[in-house]
Amino acid sequence: MGINSNFISISHLIITLAFTLFSSISIGQETDVFTIKGVVKYGDRVTVGGGYSVVTENKRVTSGWLTDPKAETRSDGSFTTSFFDIFGSNRTKVGDQIVITVTENATNKIKGQKTYTVTTADIEALEASIEVLLPRKDTITVTTDDGTVTTDQTSVTPPKTPVKLNQQPENTSVLADGQSQTKVTIPEKPEGDVANTDKTVFGPIESNLSITLSSSEVAFGQLLDLTGELINSTVEAKKLQGLPVVITFTSPGGQLKKLEIKTTTEGRFGLVMPYQMDAVGVWSIGVEVAGDDEIASVQREKQVLVGKGQAKFLLLSQTSTELGKTYPIQGRLLTNPNTVKKIGLKVVKPDAEWVEQTLQSKENGEYKYDLIADQEGQWNVTLTWLGNANYQRLEETFTFQVVKQFGKAIVVLGGVNAEKEREWKNFNGLAKTVYQTLVDRGFDPDQDIYFLSPEPTLTQGADAETTIETLESSIVKWAGESVNQNVPLYLYLLSHNLEDRFLLESRSESRAYLSPQQLADWLDQLPAETATTIVVEACYSGRFITPELSRPNRIIITSTRSDKQARILRSSSFSTQFFQQIAANQTIRDAFEQTAEMMNGANSLHLGQFPQLEANGNAKANEWLDFSAVGQRWIPGDITALAIPPTLGQAPEPIEVRQATEGITLSIEATGAEIERVFAAIIPPDYDPLQKVEDWQSLDSLIIGQDLVPSETDPSTYQLIYDGFSQLGTYTIVFHAQNADGSAQPVSTTITVVEKPTAPELTESVEAKAKIGFVVPQTPNLGQEMSITVQVQEAINLAGWTFDLSYDPKLLSLQTVQEGDFLKPDGQEAYFQPGTIDPETGSVTDLLSVFLGAGGAKGTGRLLTLIFKPIAIGQSQLQLKNVELGDATGKVIPVKVEDTTVEVTSALPGDANVDGIVNILDLVKVANGFGQTGTDLEGDVNADGKIDILDLVKVAKYFGQQQTLNTAPSAIMVTLSGPQKQQVSRLISKLEGQPNLDSVTVTTLNLLKALVPESQSKKTQLLPNYPNPFNPETWIPFQLADTDQDKPVAIIIYDVVGNLIRTIEMGRLKAGRYLHPGRSAYWDGSADSGELVSSGLYFYSLQVGDYYQTRQMVILK
Repeated sequence: MGINSNFISISHLIITLAFTLFSSISIGQETDVFTIKGVVKYGDRVTVGGGYSVVTENKRVTSGWLTDPKAETRSDGSFTTSFFDIFGSNRTKVGDQIVITVTENATNKIKGQKTYTVTTADIEALEASIEVLLPRKDTITVTTDDGTVTTDQTSVTPPKTPVKLNQQPENTSVLADGQSQTKVTIPEKPEGDVANTDKTVFGPIESNLSITLSSSEVAFGQLLDLTGELINSTVEAKKLQGLPVVITFTSPGGQLKKLEIKTTTEGRFGLVMPYQMDAVGVWSIGVEVAGDDEIASVQREKQVLVGKGQAKFLLLSQTSTELGKTYPIQGRLLTNPNTVKKIGLKVVKPDAEWVEQTLQSKENGEYKYDLIADQEGQWNVTLTWLGNANYQRLEETFTFQVVKQFGKAIVVLGGVNAEKEREWKNFNGLAKTVYQTLVDRGFDPDQDIYFLSPEPTLTQGADAETTIETLESSIVKWAGESVNQNVPLYLYLLSHNLEDRFLLESRSESRAYLSPQQLADWLDQLPAETATTIVVEACYSGRFITPELSRPNRIIITSTRSDKQARILRSSSFSTQFFQQIAANQTIRDAFEQTAEMMNGANSLHLGQFPQLEANGNAKANEWLDFSAVGQRWIPGDITALAIPPTLGQAPEPIEVRQATEGITLSIEATGAEIERVFAAIIPPDYDPLQKVEDWQSLDSLIIGQDLVPSETDPSTYQLIYDGFSQLGTYTIVFHAQNADGSAQPVSTTITVVEKPTAPELTESVEAKAKIGFVVPQTPNLGQEMSITVQVQEAINLAGWTFDLSYDPKLLSLQTVQEGDFLKPDGQEAYFQPGTIDPETGSVTDLLSVFLGAGGAKGTGRLLTLIFKPIAIGQSQLQLKNVELGDATGKVIPVKVEDTTVEVTSALPGDANVDGIVNILDLVKVANGFGQTGTDLEGDVNADGKIDILDLVKVAKYFGQQQTLNTAPSAIMVTLSGPQKQQVSRLISKLEGQPNLDSVTVTTLNLLKALVPESQSKKTQLLPNYPNPFNPETWIPFQLADTDQDKPVAIIIYDVVGNLIRTIEMGRLKAGRYLHPGRSAYWDGSADSGELVSSGLYFYSLQVGDYYQTRQMVILK
């Protein structure tokens, strides 16, 4: 027979199906060969063929006739035939199952089934011979009155106990086996035969046999349980006890295993222990209960399909390891029996590079492979075993993290001792806060942190007293024994000194100072590759940024510039805010930027400190290169913050109160677990953050700390009750909340105190001159409503007033005019006329108020309040016109009128040209002044005294935002001069030369490139996505060369193993740059199916015609 080489085959497979198939058996006949046909089942549907039928898993049918004359039919009733695999791509393959089903002719009742699993693929054709045995049956003799009868012995035991056979009208059937419905048929009695009437046949009593299996289908190696019961209602239950039971397990290969047990009370039996199914295929399980003189023996047969088992990898590797160490991939492949096996190993590194190896296990299944963890991040390991005849293919993937060792941290509290109780409490508390943050971030307080304090017995966690010697020892010896390229050092220095040197020791007899040169000498003794982060909280701490201390692998962060004092308060400091961000798992860069922005806020206690960051080793702080050098670095690593600090609700609305008002109560909501303290820092009107402080006590006295108390009705609401608002002017109230997990983000409000008017009294008019003018309590910002008061001062016997006013309607929109309370003290009445507002000319006419009681008022007070909304940037004059004041006698009071000017500024961060929108013009403004230093610089959007990369980043961060204006902004046309283009091009070159750009810097770079497109390459290229990492959305910029115009453009996204995740069709595009949202490709983190993808590394490719470029991005959830 010709064999096609494309076939998968196994050599001559013999499958034996043994059946007992018969129909009615007449007395005197022997069994004969009956017609048998095969069927194939597709679910619930049965297809009947004219012979045998065979199907494999991919639903191919091969059939033939069992009674075909061409087939060899043996004299004992057996036959042999063959089938062959078909041509084509659906050929039989390893793992397919071949199912043969045979039924009885005419009834289609299934009599048996055989399953074979293909396990060999190394010969050319699949052949199988099916051998169905139909042996002749032995006969038995039943003696009746009229002679001898021969019948089929199947399931029938020779009679020993009399059984009465009653005559039937046609045939009389005796049920020998209730399950198989085997029948013994007695022909009807010949007419007139009275000799055969009411005769008895003797034999044992038949019983029913019930068999229950734990499952009809199990996997290789699983246990099968069997129970049964002999059912006979005609004998006593005790006679069913003790009968021998033989259970025969016949494997697919024909091996037999017999188990012998006995029936218990009421004929029940079961396996002593479950039987392990140790071969794949169809098992036959025969159960025979031996009878005795009274109870006939009975047999049953069950079939169980045993499929391939599921092996398992027992993983014994750790879930994380440290960078640079050897990481063993080890475990066991659990199978039965255990043999030497080949295991496929694929290791994917964080940068998508992979390693493939083939491992050979030991006989007990153990395997091991050592690799060097040479990259930080998540590694993916996939183990594969192809399986065998008894087990399915197995593939399992697990991940492990490679992290830098948390490192070593030194916390130093210097320059203060417990003798100065108030100052000690503040500084010691701040040092402990930093210490606890490091512990919460995973540092082992016993192994990883060395804590120095002037009073170690009074500082929880302190290891030694702060001295020059102990600090040197902690760096050179304690840290020096552990730090290296993979074990960084973190050093926090806190000093109490208000002078320009870092005070380390302060004793009555002496003082010791730490210089940058000393610190540099100690750090230089550590391994040169040690990454070091230094945070200095002290006055003039910027002086630690020196050429001696600066190194490319050192980050130096200081709370102030070299010429500025620090404000280190119990309620607020640079360290408090910075380490709060670190605790929330912010990067060092993000924590610094957010803290610096907070400190530069309008009402900040720390305005003018100008924190510094230096990281590229050139001793120049806050350059773009410094922030680029920091990159995506954490303290100590990217660790999800499990702590949940409290949260403060919305701050109370600003209010205005009269001087000496008692019992002012402000309420705020604070939520969180086990809140320890809610308090407020009250900043008085005369606080000047830029004023030099001579001692900490005077600074503390300026800032009032007040604890809030829980509300009696709502435990989540806290109340500030304070009656010390005595100064005229605006107080700033900053609310704080703390628990064991950290501090809430502070919120603030204001209280403006105005002079209390005196009660009206009857007086004689005097020739005194009163004053009338405007009070502007805040600097108005574009789009934000503001209140401006018209106030009278030094009034005597004032009983009425009238005037007009004017303003610039191009800058201000007057919303409403509200009555003042100067002529309405203690609830008395006055007539008030709010005037007529003309928004076109910017005027209000016929403003008037008259006291309706006797006498007049004296002193200072509010006549009315104007609510304006700034609508444009600029300066507007506020003028009072036609002013007349009258006393109680009707005489005119002389008055001095004081007009004012209101300057409306932009509230938008990054709005360099203060036009109410952050756009390309602001970027031009910053780029044009890049490198300048000084005060009042137009491009200095972060107000730190110089125009640098931080200003560019701030513009990019808020790019596109604008205030609510009355008119839409006009289109922007930008034309740069030659020097401006050169400056922008230099910035672009500097940025493009840096690795690992974050999303804001990428935006900055793309915006700069948009300013000078002629200087950019005309080639087609894929640019870095932004943000990156991201969750869940990102933008993918690219540019198209002229040669690729109108070609179809697509962005294709793959996972780390190369599976297609998403295709973003961009259509046919014109040549140009597609950089910004709305033009660049947008991905929302979902696959083509619509499901969101999981965290991890992904690749994205730009496909334009034949051009193909790929980059990588990371989703972090």
